[in-house]
Amino acid sequence: MKKLLALALAVVVLLCCLVGCASYKVDKGYSYFGSLPSMFLGIRTNQTEYLLDDVSLEIAYGWAEGYVDETGHEGYEPYSVLIVAYDWTLNGALPYREPTENYDAYFSADNLCVLKEIKDDLYSDKYVVRTSGSAKAEVEYNTKETFRIPEELFENLTSSRSSIYFEIVLIGYSESDNTYLATYTDNITVNFELDDNNTVKIID
Repeated sequence: MKKLLALALAVVVLLCCLVGCASYKVDKGYSYFGSLPSMFLGIRTNQTEYLLDDVSLEIAYGWAEGYVDETGHEGYEPYSVLIVAYDWTLNGALPYREPTENYDAYFSADNLCVLKEIKDDLYSDKYVVRTSGSAKAEVEYNTKETFRIPEELFENLTSSRSSIYFEIVLIGYSESDNTYLATYTDNITVNFELDDNNTVKIID
């Protein structure tokens, strides 16, 4: 009898551990209601408090399965570059940028940081995103990476509370007039606060 109780207790502890390991305190972009984007962005973390120099988030991204890669802009080739970036001072959508001959002009702002730039294998299976469900779409990403947010971002804040605005940027190119054009797709906002002990806390 004692052996059975011990075995049952061990099973319960194991299940609790598995559930705890699988849960995330911040889980955004893994379920959608309504229309689905052409590009998907997801952010997860299993903690809400970080040391100032170690704010690390798991960021997932990719194309919707079966999506046709058209820019929607006449004269521009299908998207050739994927950017995963964040903006941390506007606390809102990145501004629209006119077509430009200078590719780097899209990312020259001090408040914009490029986490990832993808060119050659932009349409490979590695970046496919699958969805399932009807009323609520559950999202499955092929690509997930952990990015550390630079400590300098938090040190330069003028307020203890702010937001990091993550976004996917797609770059199209027009060979006829040698210009680039950016389109902004899926985005996620993460709100946080910085306390007197140099601890960064995610508050949503």
